[in-house]
Amino acid sequence: TTEVAEVFAYWCGAGAQFDPLVSAWSAKLPADVKFTYVPAVFNAQDNYPRAFYAAEATGILPKTHATVFRAIHLERSLKPTATLDDLAAFYAKHGADAANFKSTMESFAVNANLGRARQFAIRSGINHTPTLVINGKYRINGTSHENQLQIADAIIAHERGAATP
Repeated sequence: TTEVAEVFAYWCGAGAQFDPLVSAWSAKLPADVKFTYVPAVFNAQDNYPRAFYAAEATGILPKTHATVFRAIHLERSLKPTATLDDLAAFYAKHGADAANFKSTMESFAVNANLGRARQFAIRSGINHTPTLVINGKYRINGTSHENQLQIADAIIAHERGAATP
C-alpha cells in the first residue's frame, strides 16, 4: 500500500484553493493507494485540528471538510480564530449535536490524534500547508498545485512499481 497524506490547515488560503483539486485527484487514486488528511498542528490556539478530528470521530467529516474551507474563505461565516463554541455551533448546522461535538473536541482521543499529527508534521519536516507526503518519506513541493499533483503521481507510480515483486 502506498500512503499519501495531505497536511492542511482550514485557515490557509492556499489550502482552500488546493482542496477541490486534491479532492478530485484523490478520488481517482488506485485502490492500493491510501489518501488521508492530516491537520497541521502549528499552534495550540488553532481549534480547527480539534474540529477535524471531532468531525472524523462523529462520522460527519466527509460532508463537512470542504464546507469548512468555504465557510472561512468564501462565505466568511467562520473566523480563522474560531472558538470551540463557534465550531460546535457550526458543526451543529451540519448534523452534529453541539454539546457532544464540543466535548469530543476536548476528548482524550482527539488530544491523542493532535499529538500524532504534530509528530507526523515534525518527522516529515512540514513548515507550510498544503503539503503532500508520500509513504512518510517524500515531501512534495511544486511550482503550482497542479505541478504538486503531477509530482505526486510520478512518485506514487515509482513507489507502486517498487512494491511489485
